[in-house]
Amino acid sequence: MPELYKLYQFEDGPELLTYAATILDENILKLEQQVYSQAYSQENNGKVLLTPPFSRFTNALQKLHYDTKLKMQKTTIAVEPIIMNASNSVGGKPATRNISRIPRKSSITKPQV
Repeated sequence: MPELYKLYQFEDGPELLTYAATILDENILKLEQQVYSQAYSQENNGKVLLTPPFSRFTNALQKLHYDTKLKMQKTTIAVEPIIMNASNSVGGKPATRNISRIPRKSSITKPQV
């Protein structure tokens, strides 16, 4: 509702999410509804803020809170490094390395003078 939007002027997303986390407590939610019902009435010439629009708003905030929390949990999952061993090699055989064969100094014969 545009009237609710006017009452709730959050600075940014984190402030909105903090408020969403706050109203998860039923007692705080009831107090908030009373406070905003009075503010709504004062801003709108004595109109009464009905429960369904306020409930839709708070339900959307709670869903946003849970979705954000779930998304953050998914992005903070630790990734384990992959270690090459026989179990993840090709065809059960260890992967071969392509190493150039450079002769050792001791295997090089010196030309005779």
